[in-house]
Amino acid sequence: MSDRVAVMNGGRIVQEASPRDLYFAPNDRFVADFVGRVNLIPAVVRDRDANGDALVEAFGTRLVTPCPVESGTGADVTVTFRPESVRWHEAPVDRPNLLPARVARVEFLGEIVEYEAEILDGQTTVGRIIARGAPLNSPTEGSTVFLELAPQACRVLAA
Repeated sequence: MSDRVAVMNGGRIVQEASPRDLYFAPNDRFVADFVGRVNLIPAVVRDRDANGDALVEAFGTRLVTPCPVESGTGADVTVTFRPESVRWHEAPVDRPNLLPARVARVEFLGEIVEYEAEILDGQTTVGRIIARGAPLNSPTEGSTVFLELAPQACRVLAA
């Protein structure tokens, strides 16, 4: 494996970085989607804090996430995070970025379990995300869970 990788789109380099940075800190949607499985969630910037983090609204919920792109209040953005960074809980916990969800699909893949979750606003499905976790500790299909998106695992991209 190389210590630097260049991703090209349409014959031009769109990002050059370490494999880890390409995976966890993509510059745009193309790179995020090109380098592995990813969730791409439409959102709107509602505020920014002194650390440069953004408060964005997605699925009717406020999320805190690093925001390296220049985007003012009201800007349409995309929040990206990897399926393995999602943590699930059986009951609400006092942590940021917690989304109520219903598990729609669970697929055993050997060393991991992948599940698709419907994000809920009351009983209404407002979006879907893909998550991955350990096979011995995974939610069951049809169960209601609370999905935690750690702020440091999320990234805001220009829409």
